[in-house]
Amino acid sequence: MSKTRNELIYQALRNLGSLPLGQDPNDDDFEHVNILVDVTVDDLRSRDVYFLPDVDSIPNEAYLHLAHCLAWNCAAGFGQHKDTNLYQLAQKAEMDLEKQQAERAYRDVLPIDPY
Repeated sequence: MSKTRNELIYQALRNLGSLPLGQDPNDDDFEHVNILVDVTVDDLRSRDVYFLPDVDSIPNEAYLHLAHCLAWNCAAGFGQHKDTNLYQLAQKAEMDLEKQQAERAYRDVLPIDPY
């Protein structure tokens, strides 16, 4: 089962320490992260790190990695732009996403039927 945009936003807020488990974010925090979802996804695509066709259908294997990348992109808005742990998690997440993308491209090669 895949994850949704809202689930990604909530996870990024949890990664930032701004959302205790089981609570809803305030409107300002949610909107700040929501605005950066598309920016983050587009950035990863433009750098050939990871292609996500639908932000409302996030594969489980990419979900946590994307949340780390999103959290880092939002860090300045939450006063955490100097948090080296967030930065390192985002860097590792990008490497893992790039590897997933390469493996997916390898698996998606069409088989050739012999004549």
